[in-house]
Amino acid sequence: MNPRPPRMLEFLVGLLLPPACREHVLGDLQERCRGPVAYVMEAISAIPRVVASQIRRTTGWRLLVMEAFALYLAYLAAAWGFDGAVFLDERLMIPAVLALVTLVLADAYRTAPSRTPRQSLSGAALAVAFALLTQAVAAALFPALLVPRPIMLAGAGASLLLLTALRVSVVPAGLALRNAGAEPLTWRDIPRRAEKLEREVRRGNLAIAACSLLLLLLGWQAGSNPAMADRIAGGLILSAAGFLLYQVYRHRLSGGADRDLAASYRARLKWRCESLRAIWWWYVGPFFIALLIFALRIPLLHQEVGAPVRNVLPFLVLAGVWSIAMVGKSRLEARRLQREIEALDALPKDDS
Repeated sequence: MNPRPPRMLEFLVGLLLPPACREHVLGDLQERCRGPVAYVMEAISAIPRVVASQIRRTTGWRLLVMEAFALYLAYLAAAWGFDGAVFLDERLMIPAVLALVTLVLADAYRTAPSRTPRQSLSGAALAVAFALLTQAVAAALFPALLVPRPIMLAGAGASLLLLTALRVSVVPAGLALRNAGAEPLTWRDIPRRAEKLEREVRRGNLAIAACSLLLLLLGWQAGSNPAMADRIAGGLILSAAGFLLYQVYRHRLSGGADRDLAASYRARLKWRCESLRAIWWWYVGPFFIALLIFALRIPLLHQEVGAPVRNVLPFLVLAGVWSIAMVGKSRLEARRLQREIEALDALPKDDS
């Protein structure tokens, strides 16, 4: 019989393991226990693999790209608003990367199988708080890496806004698609699923509205400069923000409930499915064009600043990857809704 590891040691190892697989891994470690030292060595070897495996289960690459872009854009917009910092300032990437790592780990160690709006807010707040904490450490140990306080605070506020809206509205599309047919549809499920669809649409529109507010800030910052070229660029960005806000209103679900709830639910599913398939022109495209104008404004219109076009390439590449990820995620979600429509059409007429 293998010796049982000390309870305090087992407790500490359990704290380092994600809750979703904690009992299973602790049981395996106990079976292989040959003593406290061997137990610690086994745990040191197993914990990184278990955490990495859990990260792969809880973090989709599309959502990861969108979160990375939201964080980078938030701190970059704050830097432009306060001192016109160039794009290749490595200091801006430090809080963004640290916040992103915090988000990934928070998802891996989440106890609930799904992410609630409150958990979305708490996860974003934890990431922003950790980024602020590391700046306090940098102030004492690495002053050269310190981001100016106004930029850090403004970037943290913008990050909290964008991350919360993004994480509330986005469900890992691959997971949603795999689970689309896990629960069979019945007539009794239609009211509950109709309410769920409305919540999803509201959350998606919330994320678009948050992006519109960010574009309003960028457009105002550009248009406040006296140069005519800056005012034109700012006007174009503000126009894109207004267009997105109009699309939020246009792509909402209609309010009235029909007598035939199944027919109403099917119509709403169809409308949402078509909206997601066309998202490239009414959301992703205008948003990317506005970011393109924002990014190229300084190197093209203000060459005296000394910011060459190559300085904005990382930003543009990240914006392009974000656009591709958003379109791909929306198409996967449209496929899930199409399966819902097919399941609804296949319901027997006499089901009660």
